Amino acid sequence: NERLRIMKKTAAFVTMISICLIVFFIADIQAQQTAKPPSTAGSLPTLSVENLKNKRSEIENRTDIDAAVKSDSLKHIDEAIQHLELADGSNQQASEVSQLIQTAPARLETLLVQLKRPLSAPDNIAERAQQMDFQKLEQRLRQKEAELKRAQNRLLEWDARLAAEKEFIGQAAAQLSNANSRRKDVETELAGLETVTEKDSGVYFRKLSLASELKKLSAEIKLMEVRQNRHDLLVELFDTEGDVARKAVESRQKMVGIWQAEVQKRRQQEAFQAQEEAQDAILQTPLLPKDIREQFEINIRLSKELQAIAREEAALIEEQKE
Repeated sequence: NERLRIMKKTAAFVTMISICLIVFFIADIQAQQTAKPPSTAGSLPTLSVENLKNKRSEIENRTDIDAAVKSDSLKHIDEAIQHLELADGSNQQASEVSQLIQTAPARLETLLVQLKRPLSAPDNIAERAQQMDFQKLEQRLRQKEAELKRAQNRLLEWDARLAAEKEFIGQAAAQLSNANSRRKDVETELAGLETVTEKDSGVYFRKLSLASELKKLSAEIKLMEVRQNRHDLLVELFDTEGDVARKAVESRQKMVGIWQAEVQKRRQQEAFQAQEEAQDAILQTPLLPKDIREQFEINIRLSKELQAIAREEAALIEEQKE
């Protein structure tokens, strides 16, 4: 009996070991099957504009494929390149908008401080202008005019961004719906082309075009979602940036007006001085030859004309200010 009991225990132990080994081998086989790389029969190459352009050159130079197939292949490659370029643009915009959103609170605080500062212009411009010759004075005016132009351009840019953001939010829901619907269609069509390889030529490049379009759609959807989720903050930021830019334009206009007045003053002074010098020369040398006297008289007339022109320009500047 004791021997029989020992034999039963041994048999049970062996059975248990066998079951464990079977379970282990089954698990190992399943793991190997899971780890086995999927078939690459229909896999896509790395999608990039550079790779697609290289592939386009390769197809364009081939002489062993049907003309219609070549034409379709090139068309699909061109579509794929365009899709990837648009995807890159949307990704870049999304990154820039995300950065704007991240820094917006601190930026708004800075802008509000700038808005509270009163407009002011240096009160020593007349003194500095007197120390400049006429050429440097005109250069300074041109510099201030260029600064004004840049400030006006910045204002136009912020106004345009604000208008675009307000327009976007009214269309965002429809645009997102269309983009998501198209993405589903592209995914479905791509699934049907999963086994297509480059040997299938035209169909394969249609597959590349769809894969590139999928990247474009995903990038556009991401950008729209970012803008839609933080629309109020972006509008507030662009609106405040525009207010600061508008204030900068007003300040630059004030500066340009002051320097214009200084230039006009100098022109009038120089014209008057030239007229006086010409008259003094005639009085001091009454017996000069006729042709020289005529030249002095011409100088006097020119000086008077310069004075008139200077007065007219000054009047125009005053009208523009009003």
